[in-house]
Amino acid sequence: MRIGYGISDSSIISVLNKIRLPFNINFIAQKAAAAALQNESYISRVRDNIYKEKNRFYDVLMKNRIGFVRSYANFISINAGKDSDIIVEELLKNGFIVRPGKNLGLPGYIRVTVGLPEVNVKFLTTLVKIFNELYKKGRA
Repeated sequence: MRIGYGISDSSIISVLNKIRLPFNINFIAQKAAAAALQNESYISRVRDNIYKEKNRFYDVLMKNRIGFVRSYANFISINAGKDSDIIVEELLKNGFIVRPGKNLGLPGYIRVTVGLPEVNVKFLTTLVKIFNELYKKGRA
């Protein structure tokens, strides 16, 4: 079950509503989201986990000289360079679905959602391995 929300000026929301899919959120997801928003300790745990896990990403990416864009959201844009399509495919072969940046107006990047610690460790290990295979001597 996934849900998201946006806060913006009404003119921007109006534009977004023009491209929004007609059945994008079901009743169960709405009720679950409303209940989650009432649980302040849950919100704090999730926020703290995302913050901690983003820092894990930043540390691994910096250590391996992989470029990225710091984020205030629960995802990170990673500079995958000229081989971003190959990286997306290799990650998919290893069980990880990421969004190609070219679909978001950021060619050469991939967008990665920050997940649970054990998944993030596996993802980062896989990503570094793929980068090392593609860019044998590190990135310039």
